[in-house]
Amino acid sequence: MVSNEKILLFRFVYKDRCWQLMLHAEDEKFHKLRTNINAKELLSISKSLVQISPDYIVNLNHLAYIENKTMVCSFYPPHDDINLTVSKRHLAKIKERLEII
Repeated sequence: MVSNEKILLFRFVYKDRCWQLMLHAEDEKFHKLRTNINAKELLSISKSLVQISPDYIVNLNHLAYIENKTMVCSFYPPHDDINLTVSKRHLAKIKERLEII
């Protein structure tokens, strides 16, 4: 069991066909989730979770910014070295969640 505030991101691993969880304040260690969980279930955990691509779901509370031209997401320290790209398919929903026009 994990509190919502500790969730940094989820990533989908195609090779294993499952989602993995990375917690905030851990050294980039991923925890494998059960194979039958899907993105919709993960997104329902908290309103602060948003899907940025088919492979990644991030916690907006740990997201520092999204660069406007490249659509690269950067996180607050200690995870400021993680850079993920928002897919065009998910951009509108992220803007809606962040209330960006």
